[in-house]
Amino acid sequence: MRERQREKEIKAAVAEHIAAWQAINAIITRRDFEIEQLRNRIAELEAAATEQVEVQRDRQASAVAAIKHHGDPDGDIADLLEITPRQVRQLLAAARSKADIVGGSPPRAPAGAPKTTQSGKNRNTAPGDAVNEESEAQIEAPSGNPT
Repeated sequence: MRERQREKEIKAAVAEHIAAWQAINAIITRRDFEIEQLRNRIAELEAAATEQVEVQRDRQASAVAAIKHHGDPDGDIADLLEITPRQVRQLLAAARSKADIVGGSPPRAPAGAPKTTQSGKNRNTAPGDAVNEESEAQIEAPSGNPT
């Protein structure tokens, strides 16, 4: 009788162990599925935010190009917008690139507008701003018209 009781308790313990193992697997499977759904949602949110930020950066670049169109030097634009001259040049390059992609041309400075550079260098370059004369010339000159 003791032996039967022992076998009965062992079978119950084995059944309990198997039930717990199955519950663990179900919990892990559900967890992994939900994590994957969350990762997919995060990726969707990141992609949407990246796209929205790009639209706003295009707006910034267009705004800087519009200011530049009026002949303002990069340093003055930088002061006005509270950014560095380097950021101004990057935004101008982005505006030109966008204009090239859509087949348009960036705004051009009116004839007789003040020049941004003197002797091939930017007068308004902040310390630490590395400026290559060729890229500076591209910012100054309308595309297709070398200086």
